[in-house]
Amino acid sequence: MTQNFFAKTVGRRYLARTRRLGTLAAAVTAATTAATIGAAVAAATPGAADVSGEGFCSFEMSPPKLIELPGGGKAVNATINPTGCTGDYVSPRSATICVSTPDGPGKCSNAPGYATGEVFVTATRYTGTFTATGRGCWAVVNIPRGDVCTPLAPMSSTF
Repeated sequence: MTQNFFAKTVGRRYLARTRRLGTLAAAVTAATTAATIGAAVAAATPGAADVSGEGFCSFEMSPPKLIELPGGGKAVNATINPTGCTGDYVSPRSATICVSTPDGPGKCSNAPGYATGEVFVTATRYTGTFTATGRGCWAVVNIPRGDVCTPLAPMSSTF
């Protein structure tokens, strides 16, 4: 009889403690979600460098240049690559480079992580202004907030 009473008492205490911990876990989850949404909104600000205070990555983009391809063809080429990151556990996630042509939308290329992004545009004519635009994204490792991205200033070349 005392064993049964003891089991019921311990069971009730365990259940009450579990409920309290569950309520605490729900409150912590809600606060974390609100902070994550706030950080994501702040990270969406164009041109922001270190919006989270956790660090950031820098990217370098080359202006469009006219190159000769093997076989005698021509193309306009531009590149983007990460140049370094600040902060603990900050890593580049992707880099996107686009080159627009004088008579069309152009072409884009995406590179993951530390890889160099490179785009080659073959156009019907190689006279006029070609504009390169880029965007670099990074993330803090093991934080599921998502990527933080920043646009790079457009660079133009006229041939």
